[in-house]
Amino acid sequence: MKTTLERELPDSEVKIKISMCQKCNGIVRTAVSHKLTTKSKNEFLKEVMEYNLSIKEIPLLEYQDTVFTWCKCD
Repeated sequence: MKTTLERELPDSEVKIKISMCQKCNGIVRTAVSHKLTTKSKNEFLKEVMEYNLSIKEIPLLEYQDTVFTWCKCD
């Protein structure tokens, strides 16, 4: 049996995890949720805590249809 990391999901089931700056609401980092390993999840969360970022998770199809701006804060 394949794990979630090994199998391909249809686009309708894929979720994108986004960390966003609370000052400018720009994206800092994105990741495909089911592809995150324990190590990459911890790195993602460490960055969120260190820089006081907000997190949200949205479907891939919504992510593709939305125009986001990247964070330009220092």
